[in-house]
Amino acid sequence: MKNIVLITLLYLLAFSPTKSIAQLRADTDPEAFFSISNSGLCEGDSVFFINESKTIAGNSINTVHWYFGDGSDSRVEHPIHKYNSTGSVTVSLVAFTNTNGIIETDSTSQTITINPSPTISFSYLGGGTNFTNDTSFLEGGTLTISVIENYPVYLWAPSASTSQSITVNESGSYLAIVVDANGCSNQKQQIITVSPLAGGDSASIQIGNDILTPNGDGINDLFKIIDLDKYAFEVEISIYNLWGDIIYHSTDYQNDWDGTYNSNLLDAGTYYYIIRSKNRKGNMGYIDILK
Repeated sequence: MKNIVLITLLYLLAFSPTKSIAQLRADTDPEAFFSISNSGLCEGDSVFFINESKTIAGNSINTVHWYFGDGSDSRVEHPIHKYNSTGSVTVSLVAFTNTNGIIETDSTSQTITINPSPTISFSYLGGGTNFTNDTSFLEGGTLTISVIENYPVYLWAPSASTSQSITVNESGSYLAIVVDANGCSNQKQQIITVSPLAGGDSASIQIGNDILTPNGDGINDLFKIIDLDKYAFEVEISIYNLWGDIIYHSTDYQNDWDGTYNSNLLDAGTYYYIIRSKNRKGNMGYIDILK
């Protein structure tokens, strides 16, 4: 009878489901793994790291050590980290388990790229200041603001325009928001100033006469710009003959051209002018000299 009991005990010990210490350690060994919640990583963004480490048996592990690749580290289970520079970095995660005083570790790494913010620069057209890139103009004029760089997405405020350019006719603050191909965004503000007109003034350069009869009678003897005395900035004028030769030029016109070239009266005929002044819409056209 004793022999039967002994044999039975030996059998139970041999085939018992109780696991050995080695087997327990295998089940609790860590498998390090993490993911990143951000779809695009951009300069200045907070990057969300998600610890997904588990044991071999599938139990979650919350004892971890992060190395962010820029000299910073953290022991938070799901950290948030902001990178102050752009480029590629290698992020590492070490997961720990402690079973009966036996510490086991596993590590994993991922290389991520922090993309720079898109740059924004403006160009300006209109308001009579095309050649000086001014951001102010006289009432009654317009100014077109354009983002020079090409991006897939533009948004302007307060107009809600999604074009690369907007045309404005009022003073105010205009904000351009862009998004590049990496999904990174940036914004830039521009202040536009519209100055009120003096009484009877115009945002455009107005010509007083398109005919010259330089005979000394005081009528149409000079080529004149209306309200020239109200202009805050100098007027540049160039006059050409039919062959494109310049016969008169001034960077500070005073309504004093009398139809002469090198002090000699020009022949009767048609001549062409181009006039512009800061903060005003330029003018071009023709003038006839009659004798």
